[in-house]
Amino acid sequence: MRRAMLAAVAAVLACSLVPATGSAAVQLGITDVALQNREPDRFWEQVNLLEMDLIRTSIAWNRIAETRPASPLDPNDPAYDWTQLDKNVKDAAAWGGTVIYTVWGTPPWAKKYSGFVYHVPVPKAAHFRNFMKAAAARYDGTFVPAGAPVDTPPLPRITHWEIWNEANNALGLAIPGGPAGNGKAAGAKEYVTILNVAYGAIHAEDPEGGPKAHVIGGAVGGFTGVDHETFYKQMRARGAKLDGISLHPYARFPVWGPSDGAPGKGYFQPYYRLGNLDRFVAFVRSWKGRSFPIWLTEIGWQVNPPDRRIGVRSATQAAFFAEMVRKLDRIPQIKGNVWYLVRDEKTLAGWQSGVLTAKNTRRPLWYTWRQIGRARN
Repeated sequence: MRRAMLAAVAAVLACSLVPATGSAAVQLGITDVALQNREPDRFWEQVNLLEMDLIRTSIAWNRIAETRPASPLDPNDPAYDWTQLDKNVKDAAAWGGTVIYTVWGTPPWAKKYSGFVYHVPVPKAAHFRNFMKAAAARYDGTFVPAGAPVDTPPLPRITHWEIWNEANNALGLAIPGGPAGNGKAAGAKEYVTILNVAYGAIHAEDPEGGPKAHVIGGAVGGFTGVDHETFYKQMRARGAKLDGISLHPYARFPVWGPSDGAPGKGYFQPYYRLGNLDRFVAFVRSWKGRSFPIWLTEIGWQVNPPDRRIGVRSATQAAFFAEMVRKLDRIPQIKGNVWYLVRDEKTLAGWQSGVLTAKNTRRPLWYTWRQIGRARN
C-alpha cells in the first residue's frame, strides 16, 4: 500500500516537472554497462519503458584482448573475445536508437610506459591502432565471424564511436609518477595521439559513397588532473580529429543542480558544468562552428539517502533532471545527454544516481523521465 501511494505521489510530481517539448532537440539516454552486461533484460526493459532514444555503452579493450593477439588486425584472432560486445551490438541494433560506444581500457601488454600506473595506462599508439582497425572491421556492417553458419547475417554496424573516457585525469589515462607513485594525468598530447589513431582506423572502414561513422572525442570530466578548459584548448592546439565533442558536466556542488557553475556559483573555476555550459558551447563554436555536434555523455545527481555526503533528495533529483532537459532543449547544437545510471550501485563507495534504487524501486526521477519520454514520442 505504501509503495502504491509513493508511486502515485511521484507520478503527480512528475507531471508538474515535465518540460515543454515544442523545441525538443536533445536525445535523452542512459549508461549502465554493468547492468547491461549482467541483466540485459532489465536494462532494455527500462530503456523501453522510459522511451529513451540514446544509450552509451563500452568497448573494453582490456577485456576483449587480455592477451596479445598474434594477428592484431584480424578480428578473428583467437586472442580476441568479442562475445559480450557482439551481444550488445546485436541487442542495440534490434532496439534501433542511437548508441555511443566508448572505447577505452589498456591491456597490460599494450601500455606505452614501463612504470606503474594504478588505473588506466597510456597505450602504445601502434597497438591501439591495430585494435581499432580490427574493431572497425568487425562492426562495419558486413562482417560475418569465422566459423559462423552459412546463413548467419553480418554483425550490425557501429556508427557512433567515443574515444576514451575522462582522459584529462589519472583515473582515465595516466603515465607513471604522481605524489603517491600511482600515476598522474597523461595530458592532451597523449590523448590526441590515440584519438587521431582511432579516427583514421574507423573512417578507413566507411562504406564507399555511404554514411560515415561519427567519431566523438573529449569525454572530459572530474575535478582532478588537467582542468576541462585547459585540456580542450590543448586538444585544439594539437590538431585533434573528431566529428563530435563530448563532455561530462557533473556538478561540483550538487545542491546547486543545473545552475552549478553559473556566476556566483563557482563560475570562475575552469571546469565546465551545466551552469556555465554556455562557455563550453562558445569554445566549440570558436573551434568547429555552430553546427558541430556536442554530446554530454555522462551526468547524474546522487540521492540522499543513501548518499548522505553529496546526495540530494529524490524529489530534488527529479526536479534537477527536468530543469536540465529544459536547458538543453534550448541548445540545438547539443545532440544527446546520457544519464548515469539505471540502477544504484550497491555500495556507498559506488554511485547512487539511478532511476532505480539498488532494490529496483522506482524513484521520482523514473516517473519524471517517463512523462518526458511520452510527451516527446
